[in-house]
Amino acid sequence: MCEMELNGITVDVDRWRAIMGFVEGERQEALAEVHQLLATTASKPSLFGIPSVNVDSNKQLLAALYEHGVDLPDTSEGTLKRYKDVPVIKALLTYRKVNKLISTYGETLLAKINPVTGRLHTSFRQMVSTGRMSSSNPNLQNIPKKQLFRSCFVAKPGYKLITADMSGAELRILGNLSEDPVFMECFQQGLDLHSRSASEVFKVAIEEVDKAMRNSCKALSFGLCYGMSKYGLAARLDISTKEAEKLIKDYFGVFKAVSDYLDNSARLGVKNGYTVTASGRKRFYNVPPFGHPDRNKIQKAVERKAKNAGIQGANADTVKEAMIYIVDRLEKSGLPGKLLSTVHDEVIVEVEDAYVDEVSKIVTDSLRDGFGRYFTKIPMESDALVGPSWLKDSCSECGCCEMTFIPDEKYLTKLVCSKCGHPQE
Repeated sequence: MCEMELNGITVDVDRWRAIMGFVEGERQEALAEVHQLLATTASKPSLFGIPSVNVDSNKQLLAALYEHGVDLPDTSEGTLKRYKDVPVIKALLTYRKVNKLISTYGETLLAKINPVTGRLHTSFRQMVSTGRMSSSNPNLQNIPKKQLFRSCFVAKPGYKLITADMSGAELRILGNLSEDPVFMECFQQGLDLHSRSASEVFKVAIEEVDKAMRNSCKALSFGLCYGMSKYGLAARLDISTKEAEKLIKDYFGVFKAVSDYLDNSARLGVKNGYTVTASGRKRFYNVPPFGHPDRNKIQKAVERKAKNAGIQGANADTVKEAMIYIVDRLEKSGLPGKLLSTVHDEVIVEVEDAYVDEVSKIVTDSLRDGFGRYFTKIPMESDALVGPSWLKDSCSECGCCEMTFIPDEKYLTKLVCSKCGHPQE
């Protein structure tokens, strides 16, 4: 952790400002759309028919929406999302999204660049509730996942960034912990778990599984790792609660071992008042005694956390183990590579151009070994993405794992595949 904080990471300031300028345009467009839609029902429009409502004022916004025919109890994101199909609400959600991005990561982020090193140095916190690491000042673990933003975090001249993660870590952990035969078969034989799951749940041949079926099972499989309820699944898939409840029931009917593991985790969490991760680290819960007026409500919350804790906690254990391997092995090898950052099951390493291959192997081997320190039934897979910036995916056209920059008018440089030249969106 100390090494990552000291190493920091370089930001392409010009590129960041160019992108933020584009985002500012999106904000103004969304704001103008909100004002135009509210103007159709405003009783007291200002000059040019635009209502004089401050959309950042909850009180004014509630009044304007009520006059527009949308009666809401509040303007929280959760409430607004329930009305996301209403045009003015859709525009308002877009405005808030880009407004938050600009206020959190615009010039605010650039102001945190260290004047001596010329790099960003975040502060890491060793563990939150599940054991995952977090960062602050700035929070580099919450940078938008789009490659557009990640491409602004770059290697210094003569170096490359290696981005590597644990492939399907939480589902592999769930498979190891539950020992579900379908999970184990898919990962051990390299089969697509989500298509196989959909085939079992919807009772169709695997070649008959369509995109909607696969997406449903994918959402459910990942949702289980976070204790997703029928309400959360319904919102995610845009289906009724009844449909979501049936989907969960059908899923657990097929994957009984997964169901048994999650139910047992919930039971032990309530009974013992804690859960234990793969490394032996405990997460404690305050379970009130029987007779407490909120016992049922609190118990259900504890059960959801207990289902998730073993999976997400083990993910944190394995990544931290891998990070220790990376730093130790790089030090022993004498190779010019440094660990810069981590985001959940992903690590970023900076390496001199001439040593990319050797360091990439150290990084991916360390991720596999960190996982293998605790789990052996379903092994880990990891690939290294190499390029001038923090990468999100391999080439969408040919699957190449190496990227480069070429001149581009809009954002100064464009990220393209080193092999086929395909631009990365």
